[in-house]
Amino acid sequence: AKNKPIIVVKSGRFARSAKAAASHTGALAGDDNFYDAAFKRAGAIRVLEIEDLFGCSAALAVQTRPRGPRLAIITNAGGPGVLAADRLIDKGGVIAELSDETVEALDKVLPPFWSRENPVDILGDATPERYRDAVTYLLQDKNVDGIIVLLTPQAMTDPDGAAKLVSEVASGNMPHYKPLLASWMGADAVESGRDILELNSIPNFETPEQAVDVYLQMYQYTKNIASLYEAPGDIVRTFTPRQDEAKNLFRAVAGEKRTILTETEAKAVLDAYQIPVARMLIAKSGEECASLASEIGFPVAVKILSPDVTHKTDVGGVILDVTTPEDAKSAFEHVVANTKASQPDAIVTGATVQKMIDRDQGYEIIIGSKFDSLFGPAILFGAGGTAVELFRDLTLGFPPLNQVLARRMIEDTKIYNLLKGFRDKPPANILFIEEILVKISYMLIDFPEIVEMDINPIYVDDKSIIALDARIIIDSKKVGLAIPPGKHLIISRYPTKYQQKWVNKEGIEVLLRVIRPEDEKLWIDLVNSFSKETVRYRFFGPQSFDHSMAVRFCNIDYDREIAIAAFVEEDGETRMVGVGRLITEPAEETAEFGEAVTDMWQGRGVGGKLLDMVIGVARDFRLRRIWGEVLSDNQNMLGLCESRGFTIEPAREQGMMRVTLEL
Repeated sequence: AKNKPIIVVKSGRFARSAKAAASHTGALAGDDNFYDAAFKRAGAIRVLEIEDLFGCSAALAVQTRPRGPRLAIITNAGGPGVLAADRLIDKGGVIAELSDETVEALDKVLPPFWSRENPVDILGDATPERYRDAVTYLLQDKNVDGIIVLLTPQAMTDPDGAAKLVSEVASGNMPHYKPLLASWMGADAVESGRDILELNSIPNFETPEQAVDVYLQMYQYTKNIASLYEAPGDIVRTFTPRQDEAKNLFRAVAGEKRTILTETEAKAVLDAYQIPVARMLIAKSGEECASLASEIGFPVAVKILSPDVTHKTDVGGVILDVTTPEDAKSAFEHVVANTKASQPDAIVTGATVQKMIDRDQGYEIIIGSKFDSLFGPAILFGAGGTAVELFRDLTLGFPPLNQVLARRMIEDTKIYNLLKGFRDKPPANILFIEEILVKISYMLIDFPEIVEMDINPIYVDDKSIIALDARIIIDSKKVGLAIPPGKHLIISRYPTKYQQKWVNKEGIEVLLRVIRPEDEKLWIDLVNSFSKETVRYRFFGPQSFDHSMAVRFCNIDYDREIAIAAFVEEDGETRMVGVGRLITEPAEETAEFGEAVTDMWQGRGVGGKLLDMVIGVARDFRLRRIWGEVLSDNQNMLGLCESRGFTIEPAREQGMMRVTLEL
């Protein structure tokens, strides 16, 4: 999707399987949500109708992608303009606010009664010149990301003339890079005008709604590509989960022939992955509940503790805002009685007591996961609380997640607008949510036995985040199995097995590991440190090392490409000093390799170590051969290859040598 738009239409959007789910996440995450998440992760555009499939592909073939959601609408009739605006708002677009300069300019060329706002109604007697002028000034408006031009056949309408002048303006659109779509409504009366538009690469749609839909689909592609290209922040750099603690808990639960962890067990797993959880004490009797509540401090929440109860609220197993020891004792008795009445066979081991949190200045969210037989584990984010299944404000993503992917998940929900602050509530710290999503991603990578997980509600405000309740469901048959790392994921995990520390001949420690998207800045610093000769040796000519190039070199598919980067600590900062890269050709069981080391570190062993690691990766991939092309005057690289057993012969291109190693 980085190079070509991928547009997908999929039928069967409604699944029945969610009805039997044991957790909120299971009920929310239907089959179609997994497909939707997969399409987004791949950068593809999803459309719901065949008509949109062709409309969107036609528009992307001839028009530039919109940079934002702000759309301007030009119309010669109020009704179609309002229909387009309604559709835009309904689908999450933005009606562009015209700048004062644009309004002033249009005042000079349009009749006094034009709308003076967006939609720009140029009135029923609109001439081709009015269309031309309106398009001209809106293209120049920095508040406008794209334009839709509507025409309805009226007594004084000239569809052909309007199409010609709009096309003339569009031909000079290049400096603005804004998409221009049209809807010449009507049948035979506007047919030749449509032909003129399409001949000039302006897509035409039968209705305003179709034009708006396609514009927003084009913008979705822009957002998808931005997600693929944006460099994520390294938000969990010091994150070291206590994996053995979680593993032992899962083994203990499986040993008891259980699949559902108790709340205390689930929170212990979260704590092992450094996810903040509410302090919770376990009471075995009403008297103990009163004592523990007094110890924690009122008000408290009392919740049933049972391995057989998934949704405690549904069985009357939760009592909130308990304010006295007497009420705490009574609350214990009530949650136990309610649970036994609702689920007579449930094993009740007591009740949990935890401090109530003042939620007036914060927000409730849900984070969870569900394992799918086709897609593997997926992470869910959305609005939390007891009505989570009613509002169904959610989005799914697949591990591994980074900071950018986590942020995109959050932004895809309605609660995101609430999290930015509402009335007297300060905005939530979105970074806290991103961190938990990334940590859950690590957990799902580490434990394929996790079937479903609910952390609901999670309370978040501007200063803190804390999990108030949690449940985890496991597949006890998978616990302890020797499942190859990452085998359960549809997206390759980060290959940690190629990470190692190495000391060069000068005694300097060098960290070698596979490059990550988060390394973009370090990579740019590396290539900018190259001399002109080093740039020529690696890239065979001058290069501009911009963001888009950095993405290609840092954001890689680990199934097809591995880049080993070398890092050193200098003056208290981490520096990348070299990269060795292997790009596979799976059909031929071969791969092309290349490497470069910054000038200050050439001749210090880094180049040889990188080449050795690249050869090792190739053998690990079970390739038959690796090859590369080296400039004939790059004697250092040719000598290095010769020392590793490469054959060297002239390449087809003059001045180049081809080096090959049979594995």
